[in-house]
Amino acid sequence: FQAEDGIRDFCLSRGLGDVYKRQMENSDEVRFQHYFISLVEQVAKPLFVDSCEEARSYGLDCNVDLDLDEDGHPRLRLEVGEPGCEKSHYSLLAIPGERVIHRQYLAGAQEWHSLPAELASINPMVLDSELAVFFRRAFDLRLEGPERRHPAGFW
Repeated sequence: FQAEDGIRDFCLSRGLGDVYKRQMENSDEVRFQHYFISLVEQVAKPLFVDSCEEARSYGLDCNVDLDLDEDGHPRLRLEVGEPGCEKSHYSLLAIPGERVIHRQYLAGAQEWHSLPAELASINPMVLDSELAVFFRRAFDLRLEGPERRHPAGFW
């Protein structure tokens, strides 16, 4: 908005630098989210699905979803629990500012555990470690999948 005296309204006006900076920030965020989703689909989701299938063999209800959280951030979510009971879950969230959050909710204990990390944490060693901890904490269950995927001495 430009007034007759040539003074721009400070609140409503933005210089091109502000617009360019905002576009670049959005562009970087979009790039980060695409990279996050690509890593999740290639690396994390197969490990979550394998753990889910193993959990089902122990009589647990389980599902894996790649969706958006309540704030619109991409997430991979593993939800597990006894049939008819509240579910525990382990999620990987893409957070603006190029961060990943490993978030676990343990239904039986009503506990949340969060681990801020970099994109590099979406790798089989870290994920198998976190999945093993999640299943031990939530269900006192030791998964065989991570042990199959890693040599003796990994744990």
